[in-house]
Amino acid sequence: MRHAASTLVARRGRVMNRAARVMDKASSGQVWASEAAWLRASKILADVGLGDRAEAHDLGSFELKGVAEPLPLVQCVLQA
Repeated sequence: MRHAASTLVARRGRVMNRAARVMDKASSGQVWASEAAWLRASKILADVGLGDRAEAHDLGSFELKGVAEPLPLVQCVLQA
């Protein structure tokens, strides 16, 4: 039987690994996210009144080490 804390650490480890792989694809000064993460973030931005200033540019799907399927990525931009 797995301990609940072990399961939580393993889950966080996978999320952090995926985030690091996405970050490695971006250049300095760029903010990239998975399409799924952007969809969640854009709802939060809309709730706080920034939805009209935030946009995402589709970058296509990328193969990332440790991720079974290619992951759709976007570049996130917040207009001044």
